[in-house]
Amino acid sequence: MDQSTLDTPIPPIYDRLGRPLRSLRLSVTDRCNLRCKYCMP
Repeated sequence: MDQSTLDTPIPPIYDRLGRPLRSLRLSVTDRCNLRCKYCMP
């Protein structure tokens, strides 16, 4: 990989409503056990 490729900024990812995604959460299990506001409404 050359230096020009490394210096190129990555474009933002947007959700369905056009909002930029600033942080992503990745789960490697089929069920989350953290009991936070995202998993336990």
